[in-house]
Amino acid sequence: MTRRSITFVLLVLVMVVALAAPGLAAKKAPNPNPMALEHANEHSRVQQTAAAASGVSMASANGPLSVADVELVGYEVLDKNSYFHGTLIGGLSDLTYDPINGVYYAISDDKSEFASARYYTVSVSADPSKEADAAVSVDFKDVTFVRDHGGLYPLDGIDLEGIEWFSKNKLFVSNERDVNGDPSVLRLNPNARVDRSLRLPGYYYPMYEYDSELEEDVLVSGVYSNLAFESLTLTPDHGTLVTATEASLAQDGVPSTHTTGSNSRVLEFGAPGFQPAAEFVYPVGPIPKGTANDGGDNGLSAMVALDNDGTFLAMERSYVGGYGNTIRIYQTSTANATDVSGWFTIKGKSYTPMTKDLVVDLEADPGLVPGETIDNMEGMAFGPMMKDGRYPLVLVSDDNFNPENQNTIFIVLAVTLEPAD
Repeated sequence: MTRRSITFVLLVLVMVVALAAPGLAAKKAPNPNPMALEHANEHSRVQQTAAAASGVSMASANGPLSVADVELVGYEVLDKNSYFHGTLIGGLSDLTYDPINGVYYAISDDKSEFASARYYTVSVSADPSKEADAAVSVDFKDVTFVRDHGGLYPLDGIDLEGIEWFSKNKLFVSNERDVNGDPSVLRLNPNARVDRSLRLPGYYYPMYEYDSELEEDVLVSGVYSNLAFESLTLTPDHGTLVTATEASLAQDGVPSTHTTGSNSRVLEFGAPGFQPAAEFVYPVGPIPKGTANDGGDNGLSAMVALDNDGTFLAMERSYVGGYGNTIRIYQTSTANATDVSGWFTIKGKSYTPMTKDLVVDLEADPGLVPGETIDNMEGMAFGPMMKDGRYPLVLVSDDNFNPENQNTIFIVLAVTLEPAD
């Protein structure tokens, strides 16, 4: 074969490969799922935003963290029957910090009775150099009404309990029960309209069976009424959204009594799609005061993630008539706990619950007074690092829209964090 012939053959081969390459490439790289791509892109943007934000900088921590010390900074008790933009301030059930705008969002559990379901934009400042009763200043900046696809929620249409900042355009909220009694975790768009409801395992939804002896329907599985998703928190890297029931699921046991505790379910949703992932058992303590004749309750009312390794602060809130509220905050971890995801019930099964260690008892340690400077504390959130390197942990109380007998209180604790052993 001559040199000219060889050159011609090579040119033909090059042209064949070039024409075939686009088809081959298309087979090797199919178009991605648009929804999965949206979630992945959004999560990437959020991680960049969280890393760049000047707020809570625990996201940069490598490895698990632990609480080394807690000190009371101060508190503010709001005036009774306080109104803001025509709405009665009350029922504040949770807080979250927005590091972009430098404000907190406080959600109300008003079931559209006093005003439509809403959350408030609040600034909270704290000065450790002042006396406790003058160290904290709370200023309400705005009120935002939450909407579903049909507009504002009707009476008893939603019971918002938890709130968590996700990005400059998104918030997550937890709903303890809708008109059907079902719990949910919802995502809000920039207009505070629900644009997504996260999928829950089916065994969280309440199921009833008719009891012929009692002649009424009784709960046999799912969340107890008013004991569902109080807690909502994101890990600092925004990779895991976490909620928890206030008490056990019906198929797992009963709410706390004076002699026995309860087993709350802690449910994680993994980014970028925030689908149900791991699930753990948090051991709520017994009712700490009084006797069975006094009644009362104790439940898991709030959680805040300390790190990306499964360490949290968990707030247990108890009330007993004649004794008032007992508020205890524990450090808890999923590190060695059993993942019970997919388990319809934990009864009769072997598992390891989350560990917990007492961090602070608001009455015993800072010396706050039930009914005066301690009330029905339900929410908590970390704010930006203080000048001395500590973090402000802001607590808020739910006055149950009962201003004659209860107060809306903001408490700020200074928390020192250190790498876990």
